[in-house]
Amino acid sequence: VLVERLAARPDQLVLGGETRRLSVLFCDIRGFTRRAGGLDPQVLTEFVNRVMTPLSDAVLASGGTVDKFLGDGLMAFWNAPLDDARHAEHACRAALAMAGGMAAVNRELEGVLPAQMLPVAVGIGIETGACAVGNFGSARRFDYSALGEPVNFAARFEGLSRIYGVAIVIGEATRAAAPGMATLPLDETVVRGAVRPVRVHALVGDEALAATEEFQRRAAAHADLRAALEAEDRLGAAAALDRCRALDDGTLEDEVRTSALLGRLRHAHFDHALDVGCGEGRLTNALTAVATHVTGFDISATAIERAQTRYPHIRFWQGDLLDVVLRPDVLA
Repeated sequence: VLVERLAARPDQLVLGGETRRLSVLFCDIRGFTRRAGGLDPQVLTEFVNRVMTPLSDAVLASGGTVDKFLGDGLMAFWNAPLDDARHAEHACRAALAMAGGMAAVNRELEGVLPAQMLPVAVGIGIETGACAVGNFGSARRFDYSALGEPVNFAARFEGLSRIYGVAIVIGEATRAAAPGMATLPLDETVVRGAVRPVRVHALVGDEALAATEEFQRRAAAHADLRAALEAEDRLGAAAALDRCRALDDGTLEDEVRTSALLGRLRHAHFDHALDVGCGEGRLTNALTAVATHVTGFDISATAIERAQTRYPHIRFWQGDLLDVVLRPDVLA
C-alpha cells in the first residue's frame, strides 16, 4: 500500500514531515549481548532473522509500519502513513502477539541453534502521542520515520520492562487510548530525558482477559496493595498481598510481585518492607531500579553513593548490588 501511495504521489519523496498522533513500539531481544558473545557471526545472523521475522509479521498483521531494525530489536508505529483510528489498540495487540509468539519461536529453534541462545524472550515498550512523521535524513538519503517524545518514551519503556520484570510496558497515554486492554499499574517514574514523572503499566492481556471475573479480582487486589504501600499501611498491604497470592495462578505472579516490591521500596521505605516472596534475581532487578532512580537510569558512582545514603540497608560492591539486610523486627 505504501509503495502504491508513493508511486501515485512521487512528490512525497522529499525531506520533511507532518505531525500525527502515533502509537510507537520498541521491541528488544532479552539478553542478546550476553548470549551472543563468542558465537559465529553466521549463527547470530540466523538467530536474529528467525526471531525478527515473526516479530515484524505481528506488526504488519496489525496494520503497523516497521520503521527500522535495530540489531537485536525493532521500532514500529501505527497511524502513519495510513490512517488508523484504533492505533493504540492495534499496537497493544501486536505487542501481545510478539510476546506470546516466543513459545513457538523457541520450539522452532530448539536443536537448530546453540542452547545458550535459548529460550528467547522479548521486552516491549509502547507510548502514544503527537510525533513528527515523514522523511528524515540528508538530501541524498533519507528514511521514513518518526520523531518526538513518544518515540523516546517508548524506547525507555522497553528498557523498563527488564527492570520491572514484565514483557510489555505501556505509557498512560496508550492505556487511556486502549482502555479495554488488561493492564496493571506498575509505577510513576522519571525516565531519562523527561521533565515530569510518567505513569507506566504492564500490559498483560486483551479485552477477553480484562473481562474475566478472575482478572478483575486480581486487578482489585493489586490496586489495594499499591494504595496500601503508598500510604505506608503495613497491615493493609499485608492483607492485600495475601489476596494477590490467593488469586495468583502464575499468570500475573511476576507483575503483581514486582510492582508490589517496587511500590514498597519507593513509597514505604525499605526498612518498612514487606516480604513479597520474590526470587533473588527479581529482587536485584527491583533494587537496581531503586538505585538508578536516584539519578535517572544511569548507574554511576555518584548515583550509587546517593542510593547508599538513601537506602542504607542495600549493600554495594564496585557498583553491583551485593545483598539486602532485612530488619527482622520490621518483618516480624
